[in-house]
Amino acid sequence: MPATRPLPVTPALSQLFVKQSGVPVTDGPDPKRPWFRQRNMLPIPPENSDAGVIEAAGLDPAVHGHIHSGGLAVCPNGDLLYIAFSSSSSSTEYLPDTTFVAARLRFGSLEWDPPSLFYDFADINDQSALLWNDGGTLRFFGGGVGLTGVPFRMQSSGDSGATWTPPEFPLLRGPTGGFSPQPITSAFRDAFGAMYLAADGVGGESLLWVSRDNGVTWSDTGGRTAGRHTAFVLLQDGSILGLGGKNTDIEGYMPQAVSRDGGKTWAVSKSVFPALGSNQRPALIRLASGRLFVASDFQAKSGKQPKGVTQRGAFFALSDDEGKTWKIKRVDSALPHESFVLGKRQWWNEATHGDGTFGYTVAAQGPNGVIHVVTSMNHPSQHFEVNEAWILSDGTEPPPAVRESSGRRVSGEQKFANGKVQARWSGIVDGSGQFLLDGREEWFYIDGRLQYGVMWTRGVKTGTQ
Repeated sequence: MPATRPLPVTPALSQLFVKQSGVPVTDGPDPKRPWFRQRNMLPIPPENSDAGVIEAAGLDPAVHGHIHSGGLAVCPNGDLLYIAFSSSSSSTEYLPDTTFVAARLRFGSLEWDPPSLFYDFADINDQSALLWNDGGTLRFFGGGVGLTGVPFRMQSSGDSGATWTPPEFPLLRGPTGGFSPQPITSAFRDAFGAMYLAADGVGGESLLWVSRDNGVTWSDTGGRTAGRHTAFVLLQDGSILGLGGKNTDIEGYMPQAVSRDGGKTWAVSKSVFPALGSNQRPALIRLASGRLFVASDFQAKSGKQPKGVTQRGAFFALSDDEGKTWKIKRVDSALPHESFVLGKRQWWNEATHGDGTFGYTVAAQGPNGVIHVVTSMNHPSQHFEVNEAWILSDGTEPPPAVRESSGRRVSGEQKFANGKVQARWSGIVDGSGQFLLDGREEWFYIDGRLQYGVMWTRGVKTGTQ
């Protein structure tokens, strides 16, 4: 090892000021009343900006303008954590200058933190992220070309993403078929505790990696689905459902695959959802209610649709019967697809349709019942909050709620191991039922000096941070 002392580590913003307790993570809107909110997820810059503009804005130069193919998890402390790869443009995704960046939406805040560097393997392509809240442990799986024979890299966090274990490579058991080093969106455990991880195969295929020893070793389950970027969910009878993905179709519809042997073989059929194309990826998760949830588009990026589909844009869908039938609802506020015009990134042009899209989407549900959906390939990326009551209702997107001045006050405190105060904050559970940070928040060094301070007003930072 080098004899020189290492430089001091400055944690990234996504790993600073992370509350470990003291926030009412189960408080949320009334599940019987429709709830819908939409916000921009990434600021401009860095979203779709060049290197000079990003650096002039004060962001880390390792954060590039193309932030894509992300993973999303609701942390045990209620925060949303988003990790995605970042490159200078979609035409340079496979170069070694790509990085992983992370952004955090703190529980009680209405605004995402700007993205910061998560990590960067020197001279290696960092691409495609999957985040999974595995019973309170956050697990990150990252891909990227350039590491021969390595399907993914993995890390874990036991403190809502404040610290992470070092990156590890999987120890593979048994034969492996063709694969791409690109995790997708789905990870889950079966009834016996086995861990399943979704990844791309070769061409229009996807597969599941399985670990039966809690992530120590991994095996190729052997089967391949009929779609790239397939999203998976474990069904109640123990079988596995896969939907997607891009650039594959059956009569214009998205392929559907079901495995009854843990991913060894798949029965493929036509789903009820339109097929997707380039820059598109569906999301599929099981909700706490038991329903299945899908986020996807009514058309391919090219605008192509199958016969019988008349709506355009993006949609959410719910199923009460394990995917046999679906209640589908259009989302009016999804933005159009971004595109390139003469080498410059634009929000839309004639090369793509002008309808809304979720692009590459990912979904997660919080302990308060709110479903979170994040997109990429819009300008900028979007974050949607929705509950099942809204999807099941006939109404359109409601206007933003007027936040009542009264409500239940909440305060929290965090201490160092030696008992000294590390942080103090306060908030309010407003009339809608959601928790909003409200009042002064302060974080201290272990010697008592102020490290960080901000004033919150109903979930929005006010004054000097």
